[in-house]
Amino acid sequence: MAEIKPRETVIKRCGCAGCGKQVQVKLNKNGCAYYYCPWADETGDPCNHQQRWGKAASAKMIAAYEAGGDDPAPRPAPEPEPAEESTNALFG
Repeated sequence: MAEIKPRETVIKRCGCAGCGKQVQVKLNKNGCAYYYCPWADETGDPCNHQQRWGKAASAKMIAAYEAGGDDPAPRPAPEPEPAEESTNALFG
């Protein structure tokens, strides 16, 4: 496996917690994982969501990366299924 270079090597791809679009997780110079979301919404306003992980979580991401590449992060939860229409006269 190639050397992991801080601020350059993408160790993981995951969904942004702010907007849900895919972002790249990298390591800072201290070996902790982070991402900054570069995407904008449909109106052009930037998401700019940031997330950082501590040493323990970062070590797991590094181990998964070294074991075989990009370990996909959990995606945002799927949209809930619509409720069945009620037959209750009070609620429609």
